[in-house]
Amino acid sequence: MEKISQQDLTNLHFLNTLFADLTGSDLYLAKQIKDAIDTFLLENENRSSLKTSFTQAVHKLTNHHLDDTRSSHGFCFCNASPDDNPLNLLWLRAEVFQQIKHLIHFKKATLIVTNLKKAICPKGRRWTQKRQQEYNDTLVYLRTFTCARIPSQTQLTLLFY
Repeated sequence: MEKISQQDLTNLHFLNTLFADLTGSDLYLAKQIKDAIDTFLLENENRSSLKTSFTQAVHKLTNHHLDDTRSSHGFCFCNASPDDNPLNLLWLRAEVFQQIKHLIHFKKATLIVTNLKKAICPKGRRWTQKRQQEYNDTLVYLRTFTCARIPSQTQLTLLFY
């Protein structure tokens, strides 16, 4: 049996959650989507100097997939660490609020917050208990913040990737 890395498993769960309407919670189908994205990224890397990240590729794919169902499902990305900057909670709050404004008109909505761990623990730093506590506090804050601002008729899926 092939051993799956933690990042690959995280990516599979991420894709399975995003494309639940397609996969029906079948990890085999999610793996096929992941393999297609990985192949695209490998080919893209060989063709050009512009490197596309997994998250950017998923963002493009979800926008394409959700074009048909825009009236019922909203989808937004929020990068917690643009340009590899450390966490700025006020900026992140404003960014999440901007994304919520786009999602309030949908029956179902998905908001993905990426690079939160990277924002709290920049490259070259150690993951400490203090940083873990800051991460946990930020998760609770963002969940509370989004729940308080999303209309009750909107079913929000909040993903941290």
